Amino acid sequence: MLYADDVVLCARNQGDLERKLQKWKDRLHQHGLQINTAKTEYMAAGPDTANHNTIHLDGTPIARVESFKYLGSVLSEEGNIDADVKARMACGWLKWRECSGVLCDKKMPLRLKVKIYRTVVWPALMYGSECWAPARRHEQTIHTTEMQMLCWTCGVTRLDKIPNTEIQKRLSVAPITEKAQEHRLRWYGHVTRRPGDYIGKVVQRMEVEGKWPRGRPRRRWMDVIRDDMMACGVTEHDTANRKNWKRKTRKADPAP
Repeated sequence: MLYADDVVLCARNQGDLERKLQKWKDRLHQHGLQINTAKTEYMAAGPDTANHNTIHLDGTPIARVESFKYLGSVLSEEGNIDADVKARMACGWLKWRECSGVLCDKKMPLRLKVKIYRTVVWPALMYGSECWAPARRHEQTIHTTEMQMLCWTCGVTRLDKIPNTEIQKRLSVAPITEKAQEHRLRWYGHVTRRPGDYIGKVVQRMEVEGKWPRGRPRRRWMDVIRDDMMACGVTEHDTANRKNWKRKTRKADPAP
């Protein structure tokens, strides 16, 4: 089943994309539907994007963007996660402000505040992070955002000179970077245990055509997973035992 308002068409070149777009428009027309060209966007990725021509649909130009949101995640033509991390932080702050009446109320018990944070704010911050390949600057941004939220929840400031570890222990909240590592490994174990023809497993192990550009190669998702497995002392063979994999990769919250 396709999402009627969140459909993505992929193609290797401009001509193929225009043919697919026209075919999709004709098929929708057969069922009494139509494409809203004002809300339709396209993004080009690759070495020749600067010379890419405008996409048209029945003579109407389609707007070109550098990034777009698909099912809650922001995809960028540069292939990085900067825009997605920025969007997640904004979404997390939005949820935090909606719950600030409880989170900043000194009369509310910390146990209730933590429960609301884990249930409402934390999922908004880390939605889709299982597929991230975060750099140190991304992890630092996420960590700083979480600590600002936790400090305001506890009612402390920098002048109080309370270490971050003490605030996390007081709220029984593990560092968000460690929980993100747990979620990445949980997703990796889930995909690895699936059959070989599972689409997620096929995409995970596919080889992309082309050559690496000059300079230091970008950190890939599998590079992050290897570092995570090394930090947890596990290997790919451990994914077969689901309970053992979960026990070794889980990041427990600190005791208050």
